[in-house]
Amino acid sequence: MDRIEHLSHDLPCLACGHAAHTYLACSDTCDCAPTVMPGSGAFAAA
Repeated sequence: MDRIEHLSHDLPCLACGHAAHTYLACSDTCDCAPTVMPGSGAFAAA
């Protein structure tokens, strides 16, 4: 069975569809802000 779509473990950005922006924007032309990942709030509170 051949698959056409690319399989990835990355979570897509809900705004642009690129891989999730965990630290930086995906490119100079992308306006998306870094994505807050589940559980990262605990690090900010520490």
